[in-house]
Amino acid sequence: MLSSFGWSTSCLLEAIKLADKVRKALKEAGGATSQYSDAVNILESLEATFEHLKSSIENHDSKPYSDSIGAQLKRIDGPWKEFKQYLDQYEESLAEGSKRSKLRKVPKKIQWALKDINSKIQKLREQIVQPSQIINCLLSLQLLCVHWLPVTTQRLTWPGNRSQSRHQSH
Repeated sequence: MLSSFGWSTSCLLEAIKLADKVRKALKEAGGATSQYSDAVNILESLEATFEHLKSSIENHDSKPYSDSIGAQLKRIDGPWKEFKQYLDQYEESLAEGSKRSKLRKVPKKIQWALKDINSKIQKLREQIVQPSQIINCLLSLQLLCVHWLPVTTQRLTWPGNRSQSRHQSH
């Protein structure tokens, strides 16, 4: 006969899930440190790109899509700052080249897993992706308008125009 410890099966399952989360966070490959590193790489590349875009808009505000690109950059600004704020809390323990001992890194790794920071960062990335895609489309349109369309409209002859030009030359 089994005696009751005051723990239900669901409590034991939750404890096992929690222990598994902690185990995964402490792993070097795929754990909190590598997730942090991936997030920082994304953040740094976005930062460089956005700084170039902001500079370009400030220096060439007469481009046809500058206002729209600026509006999308403003939409990105809030989630981007929140993204950076989350990561800054973990830099000392999870950053590559951290001077902390393995033992001193453990609490932040566990906190990363328990607070499910990686999924929060994924949500912030999703909030940044859509405006980034819109910016990409706007930049493509701007390139077409500024560089390609003036040249091609001079060379293009529409089928109706060819017949008119032949009749005029005869």
